[in-house]
Amino acid sequence: QAKLESGALVQVAAKRMAECFPMDDQSRTGVEDMVLLNELNEASLLHNVRKRFLEDQIYTRVGDILVAVNPFTDLGLYTPEQLRKYFNGEPSLPPHVFKVAHSAFTTMMRSGGAQSVLISGESGAGKTETTKLCLRYLSWRSGADEASGATAQAAAAGSGTTLVLEEALMKSNPLLEGLGNAKTTRNHNSSRFGKYIQVFVTPNNENTIIIGARITSFLLEKVRVVEQLPNERNYHIFYQLTTGAEPDDIAKLKISKDPKQHQ
Repeated sequence: QAKLESGALVQVAAKRMAECFPMDDQSRTGVEDMVLLNELNEASLLHNVRKRFLEDQIYTRVGDILVAVNPFTDLGLYTPEQLRKYFNGEPSLPPHVFKVAHSAFTTMMRSGGAQSVLISGESGAGKTETTKLCLRYLSWRSGADEASGATAQAAAAGSGTTLVLEEALMKSNPLLEGLGNAKTTRNHNSSRFGKYIQVFVTPNNENTIIIGARITSFLLEKVRVVEQLPNERNYHIFYQLTTGAEPDDIAKLKISKDPKQHQ
């Protein structure tokens, strides 16, 4: 028999007992940085992430790597107050996507060199939303006044510069998603391509402001155009075009306006 953390007893086959190890006391409370775990293995990592997730702590670090679990609900983690806290760089603050963006920005300012943030995960994990949050922080930070903590819009007043980077870049999302997103068995709006976003900054008096950005798409899943798996669909643009097509064109192409007919 093996005793679980909950106190329940379970039967374990003798041949599987060699795979069972006593839980380290540290794993009962969970840690913010899993590099500090006394017992570092797959089980302890997953248990730690699960324990923190159940306490609405969706971010956990592994050194410089941020592990995030999508809560599919609003936990109030991305408010203007949170932006200001991470902008001030308080060391006691828990792991957060704003903390990663803050570290990249300040390192760039200190070293004078470019910084990269890699966001990866499986379908539906929240990569697009995490990208938006990074851009939100960078947009706010690039226009924030070091002394007063003013918002980007206030810092830009009178300069004729629009610093709402997140809004500007996200307005391009519908077009990119129409051409590069599709329904899969796990996500009705799954990005079937990669996105490389470059943000360009320049010094402006005491601040560093964003002067532009460029989005490059890559790794487009081209095979989806001609072949889809069961219960999956082509790219959204295909159905958007057929919805607006004339009846004669629909008949000529032998297609249906009903997406359910295009599997």
